[in-house]
Amino acid sequence: ADAASLPMISIPESIEAPKYDKTAALELLEDAGVYDRDSDGYLDISSGRQFKLEIIYNEQYSTKGAVLEQYASTLNEAGIQTTVTPLSFEDCQSKLRRETFQIYYGEYAMTPDFDLSSIISDGGERNFGNFYSRDMQDALSDLHEGQPEEYEQTVEDYLECFMEETPILPIAFERNLISSATKLPEGLDPWPNDIFHGIETWSAS
Repeated sequence: ADAASLPMISIPESIEAPKYDKTAALELLEDAGVYDRDSDGYLDISSGRQFKLEIIYNEQYSTKGAVLEQYASTLNEAGIQTTVTPLSFEDCQSKLRRETFQIYYGEYAMTPDFDLSSIISDGGERNFGNFYSRDMQDALSDLHEGQPEEYEQTVEDYLECFMEETPILPIAFERNLISSATKLPEGLDPWPNDIFHGIETWSAS
């Protein structure tokens, strides 16, 4: 998979993708009033109230649990007490629908146009956190409804808005491959999400 800091590949050269910066993150938290008040190595929201996070995920994704434990370890090292909780599909869905969670891990297959509307738009079927931003709505609309000659600019505007809002944290993009025991058919014309695109033109070789 490709590590992802923004929900798009490839990222335009004009956009500087965000990078991991523990020091800057802790400074931002301190500016917001979240810091280690009692010198125990963990951040506090207020006196006697520690900054704790819980990440939930569908336990059917057993291999993902190890990835999330690594994320939790990184957050704990930064002073944020973080736990990872595997849940049954039903319990996970219940928490998402009732919005009784802090962070959840979910998988989403990106479409060729990088449309995240179902996750971050108002009323999106997978917008479990009830995220809403007028600027993000406008950026998504411009991205998908703009003229071809406007595409590069709308992509830049969309990614800049995403960095400002950060409604989700992309983890990685999966690479999709086609395996063939022999040569590929002549005339193969790969197309995103449709490996049989143009099959009427194929011939065995």
